[in-house]
Amino acid sequence: MYANKKIKEIVKKRGKTQQELADMLGISKKTLDTKFYRGGFYADELIQVAECLGFKLAFVNDDEQIIFDTSSVNSPES
Repeated sequence: MYANKKIKEIVKKRGKTQQELADMLGISKKTLDTKFYRGGFYADELIQVAECLGFKLAFVNDDEQIIFDTSSVNSPES
């Protein structure tokens, strides 16, 4: 649930509403609310959320940092 709280904080800091985020993601506000409540974001959805808010989502391990963004996910070569 920590990620959901951080996303909400970033939305607010970016001067956006949750409705605007839902619109950018192409989902209803009710669906977005459900995702926040249940912690139901898939990795590809988190990548879209990050992109909509001007960020890139990073998965980091002890050896290296790997950054995923929507362009690499949607690329036919990936």
